[in-house]
Amino acid sequence: MPYQERDTFQRRIPEYLSTMATRRLSESYIQESKRVLIKAHDLLKREGRTTIPREIVPADVLAYLDSIQGRAKYREQCIITLGQFLRHCGNPVVQEMNLRFPRDQTSKANWLEPEQIAYLRSQARKDPKLNLILELGFNCFARRIGIQRLTTADALACVNTGLLTLREKGPMGGQARTFYCHPDTPGVIEEYLEYRAGLLERVCCQDPGNLLIYTKGGEPRGYTDNGLDRLLRRFSEKVGIDFAYHTMRRSGLREIFKAKVDLPTIQKLAGHQQIDMTVRYIGIRLSDTQVAMEQYSEYQRQAVKSGPVLNVQQVA
Repeated sequence: MPYQERDTFQRRIPEYLSTMATRRLSESYIQESKRVLIKAHDLLKREGRTTIPREIVPADVLAYLDSIQGRAKYREQCIITLGQFLRHCGNPVVQEMNLRFPRDQTSKANWLEPEQIAYLRSQARKDPKLNLILELGFNCFARRIGIQRLTTADALACVNTGLLTLREKGPMGGQARTFYCHPDTPGVIEEYLEYRAGLLERVCCQDPGNLLIYTKGGEPRGYTDNGLDRLLRRFSEKVGIDFAYHTMRRSGLREIFKAKVDLPTIQKLAGHQQIDMTVRYIGIRLSDTQVAMEQYSEYQRQAVKSGPVLNVQQVA
């Protein structure tokens, strides 16, 4: 068996927990460590990052750190647990990062800057399929499952009405949410539909109905989670910007927040049931609090200039 197939989180976690048991650590501590490591594995896999312990890099650690909810002490303990596990696997990355707690600023690991987004979009325009995926991720905040469940009928409805319907979380096709799409989206969809029609014409097969398709063995197929992840990973390596699918959704939501769209509207566009999840996605940073204070100060100055001046006798 190749080394990389052996050395994964899922294969190394049981081995690591066994070594903890031989050191006579409490069962509750071992189970908590197991829970932390499984959560770290799930986060890395969901964001399209490596799950091979020896290949974990600082950006992966920071992505996991930003996903941890709770007090600084708890977050620190989670990172210590991850660091001990990775060191057991021969990777000292956490110790070398020399992290300090509490952390009062969210890292930039899970968001792309506007310049990076613009560069990715410019490179993807050469490929109608990639251009569509990035459009739906950055500008429509679609979840990955929402893209997989899109049909050609959904696409044509969006082109004709400007309304996009996504069926995302949940069984039986998922819970639907409908909203007006970005002004650029219908044009991107039309370009992809033309490309898609040519693809089906070349293979001379029945239309599978999925909007996003690829061909294998001369047959059109819809994309799986892994298929989308591989497509984006190849594109990421080609352009030299490290990102996964979920990075696009988070980055797009942060950009619309910076455009001063109110939080309840962003929550609806994101399809979040709770607004605190929206706040986590947009990533309030220290720089945002500085901007907020500057805006508040400007408001105060304008209020003094335009408002009536009252003396104590007038108030009385």
